[in-house]
Amino acid sequence: MTIRQAFLLSSTHTVLILLRFSHKKSLATGVGNEVGMCRLVIIKPIYVSGWQSDRRSKKLIFLVTFSPKKQKMNELLSKPVILNELTDEEWKQVQQLKNKKKPSIPFSKATCNDCVRSDGLALNIDYATIDVPSLHIPTSFPTPVASDFLCENLSRIKTVWVLDNEKACRIVIDAILTEVLLAEANDNLMGFCEVKNDWEGTGFGYTGDVDYMFGSSDTKSVDTMDSFLLVVEAKKEWPDSAIPQVLCEAGCLLKKRLAAGKETPVFAVLTNGLLFRFFAIDIDGIVYASEIETLKLGKDGTYDTSTSLSEILRWFTWFMTSIKSVSLRASSEDLTDTMIADSLTHLRSCFGPKFPIHSNKQSDQTYVYPHVCISVWKTQKPQHNPRQKTEYKDSMKATNHFGTPILITF
Repeated sequence: MTIRQAFLLSSTHTVLILLRFSHKKSLATGVGNEVGMCRLVIIKPIYVSGWQSDRRSKKLIFLVTFSPKKQKMNELLSKPVILNELTDEEWKQVQQLKNKKKPSIPFSKATCNDCVRSDGLALNIDYATIDVPSLHIPTSFPTPVASDFLCENLSRIKTVWVLDNEKACRIVIDAILTEVLLAEANDNLMGFCEVKNDWEGTGFGYTGDVDYMFGSSDTKSVDTMDSFLLVVEAKKEWPDSAIPQVLCEAGCLLKKRLAAGKETPVFAVLTNGLLFRFFAIDIDGIVYASEIETLKLGKDGTYDTSTSLSEILRWFTWFMTSIKSVSLRASSEDLTDTMIADSLTHLRSCFGPKFPIHSNKQSDQTYVYPHVCISVWKTQKPQHNPRQKTEYKDSMKATNHFGTPILITF
């Protein structure tokens, strides 16, 4: 048996090899004997061209994966290559195989399972599926006052537009985002619309455009995705298909930033123009979520006295301020590593529920604080049984920010 041709299909040690076998039975053992320098696992035959003229040898193409040493890989790929060995049909199949992409799903069709799958984004969305907020603005952060222009614009929109679909709701969203950008943006930090945000994991990918994305760009174009930190998704359907979509969009942005060495959280906002929910995803993939903010008129029937509008603007302003405090490109200041580290510490102190989360069991209580989750429970005292000795004790279980369990009994 001889290796006639080898094609390196990817950087994951996947090679398409053209083999010659003198007997069918040599297929199982021949690979290991002839290519003993590496461990080969045949996935599937790609094409069988048929018997050659001597009717004794057979030509087959197999996709094989292996984990060889680098020297052995070079030895394998340095073997002689005969360019005309493959037929036109075989070359066509080779090209199709090389261009084949991993299974993927559009953002708009993503589910919670797509968010958490290990061969994809591998997010932890537990906090996003409960009613208890796990993302909080610092109490000292000021509340902005909506401009007269925004209040009047929102009143006019409410008067003349029927906001019953996504495109109509964007009129409200555009007005609010423009207000935020005018107040907080700078020459480097700007807003972009319909930004392509495809990403592939080890075995699964995500495709689609993000409605709005905030980031920095010297050329006022989406030149590098790693300079963006905030996605905003306008979605009329709330919240069934909306939450997985915005989390996948933000998760893909996080993965791109991590790949570029930018180890900072990213932010996301989901809104239908009336309801707003704010998210942050830390570098470990844990998703933190705010409570839902509802845009309402003030007590006098106008937006001038609307406390909900001010709170929504406060959330956006805090996100923008956080972006500028951790991103060199987005900030107008010369940030040092120490300044960024301090900003990240302050930012992460706002992650995690502040109040007890009650489970279905009456005797269980979970207290969750930033970076630490502590569960305290009591085992029910069993009824007296003289034949069985039982131990009654209280226990405390803690999990740190990185998921390392700690068990304390007392």
